[in-house]
Amino acid sequence: MMKRPYFFIFILCIAGLSWSKMYGGTLPVNRFDTQLPIGLLNVSEKTLKLKEETFSLYETCEHLFVPLQTVIDMGIAKEEGDAYWKLTREVGIKTDKPLDWVAPNLEGEMVFKMGEKQILLGDTPTYSIQVEGATLIPLKALSVFFEMIQVPGGYLAQAKSYEALNYLEVTPKEMINTSMYPIYFDYLDMYWDGENFIDVCTKNQIIEPQGIHSLDLQQEIEGKAVIYLGTYLESVQDFRRPSPEVYGQRPTSLYQSYEKAKRIQSLEKIFPKFKVMVKMNYQVGTFENGQEVQLWRSEKGQYHVLIDETGKKVIVPLGSVQIIGDNGQGYRQATQQELEDYVNLKDYESQTTALLWTDLLRQRTYAFEGKKNQWKWVKTMKCSTGKDTSLTPSGTFEIQYKIPYFGERRGFRCKNASVIFRDYMYHSILFDKTGQYVKSGLYQLGSRVSHGCVRLSEEDSEWIYKNVPEKSKVYIE
Repeated sequence: MMKRPYFFIFILCIAGLSWSKMYGGTLPVNRFDTQLPIGLLNVSEKTLKLKEETFSLYETCEHLFVPLQTVIDMGIAKEEGDAYWKLTREVGIKTDKPLDWVAPNLEGEMVFKMGEKQILLGDTPTYSIQVEGATLIPLKALSVFFEMIQVPGGYLAQAKSYEALNYLEVTPKEMINTSMYPIYFDYLDMYWDGENFIDVCTKNQIIEPQGIHSLDLQQEIEGKAVIYLGTYLESVQDFRRPSPEVYGQRPTSLYQSYEKAKRIQSLEKIFPKFKVMVKMNYQVGTFENGQEVQLWRSEKGQYHVLIDETGKKVIVPLGSVQIIGDNGQGYRQATQQELEDYVNLKDYESQTTALLWTDLLRQRTYAFEGKKNQWKWVKTMKCSTGKDTSLTPSGTFEIQYKIPYFGERRGFRCKNASVIFRDYMYHSILFDKTGQYVKSGLYQLGSRVSHGCVRLSEEDSEWIYKNVPEKSKVYIE
């Protein structure tokens, strides 16, 4: 009696694949941005053991990862293609290969992105992430080759033996029966729509010997753009596969972090950082003659403060620079949704239930109430910040203290002052010293004309004075 073979090969298609180069033809163009920084990867306290060897694990988005080089170091062979890596272990071969590959030395916090190449572990696909100099896969994916046993301090890997023969090949466009027998199977096409994973299931399929089954891939589902993740064989002949989650697939928190990074990237185009640049007239410290440097602030007639490439603030003489100017205005006014998304996705926080954000490009100050990641827009106020020669410093501050008015000795009165840094503050436009008549500034709101403070209308400055308490966080960008 002829033994019925069991068959299972499938491929997860992930970020940055060159579809036409691998397989030809027209395939979905929707894909992950593999150049987008998503978050930080950290060394985990947990480790992975194989026999007498101990390997480091890495953690982000509540998931554990292992470097691809470590997998090779554990005795798994790697075959590299133009847009994929395939890891294999032949039937019956034990993982006693000498440990002759040194895993990368990954330390500290590392910025990670989605992996550029797809990874196949035998006949099982997995997504990957990448940091500079290394590609990592989810630890759970190693259960293809090893029994993964949780032990104190981490995991213990023990080798498995495989006896199945694989005759069903799966590409991102078709399935091919390479055997002399009919193959019947169920499968699902997996997608990501930006919020959820979507499975499109196909049941009770049969491929005749040497036959081909074409995949009907989609770019949209119910009118929403989707990213095709791969085709997963649920069952082949009498063999039923476990769910993709068994191999660490469909990590919701990771994909949500990707969407958050993508949204922040789009918001940073709406809210670009305001900069005023200067050109060095001669060498000062590490600043070379003719070098262009960002100006942070100017101390009234005494010196300039510049920001070097490392973010350090450096004092230079007034005559050492020539101010080039700011990077323009004219940006459209932001919507409430954009404002709330920006402060919440950027994780802005405050010691109080109030927060201020001054948009230097639009010359607007926005007020929010709530708490970290739950801020709600309350008010938008037209303002005037410092001109090039008396720049309002950008950065993160807080309301330090308040004074009802100041300036009488100099022949004017500014009302409702909320001090944030040295003598920089939110305050009203200028009145005469009695405080009854507007002296200047009312029709200049919306332009950079101040001596460094943030000027507001009398009504708006009073609103901040009464409604934004001391210790409230202030963001000026």
